[in-house]
Amino acid sequence: MGIVFMDIVFMDIFLWILLFVDIVIGRYFFIKIVVYKRYCL
Repeated sequence: MGIVFMDIVFMDIFLWILLFVDIVIGRYFFIKIVVYKRYCL
């Protein structure tokens, strides 16, 4: 029971980390696109 619970908690933390990385990368690309458009136009 304890092993299963830890596995669920670990997966939840892993998903949160993926979500955080996705948001950071998304913001980075968004800023890059905005800067790119500003300098090109």
